[in-house]
Amino acid sequence: ARALGDLLRHPGIASDFAPGANTYLESPPEGGIVHRDAESGAVLARLDGHEEGVWDARYLGPDGSLAVSIGKKGALRIWALAARKVLQEIPGTQPPLQVAVPADGHAFAVLQPDHKVGVRDRTGAELLRADAAAVPENREHRLRYSQGGHLLVSSFNMLQSFEPLTYRPHRTRTTAQ
Repeated sequence: ARALGDLLRHPGIASDFAPGANTYLESPPEGGIVHRDAESGAVLARLDGHEEGVWDARYLGPDGSLAVSIGKKGALRIWALAARKVLQEIPGTQPPLQVAVPADGHAFAVLQPDHKVGVRDRTGAELLRADAAAVPENREHRLRYSQGGHLLVSSFNMLQSFEPLTYRPHRTRTTAQ
């Protein structure tokens, strides 16, 4: 309850909680990322960048030492939190619809507005670029990782699954409308 109270006192939006740690990433309205202790609310690191604002920020890896952020203009940045520095920057032109990170943090997946799914490893190297299933207007995709590490891309009547680590297509299933 105390951590929730601390979250409510800070003006940013909590993007992600660290796996196995009592910290979280916050996206303040003025841009950049704030890494906070969830118990005290103390600032552990302030990461400057994404002056246009941050669309999303997620921890990469189980130790919470790396993070990925996506700016509102679409630029991706991979951060070393303790060093407070950008390890990799990947330019973009539009913000993604969704971002997902598997529990082991070996990679992150991004669903773009053009319905392309991109998967990058912790260094920013591209592992996969694939089309997600086309969806009718006013329908949404969901992008998640299963506990077993499969990347799941779903829409209103379809589920696509990609193998853990290799990202080879595993299964596509349609459901009755």
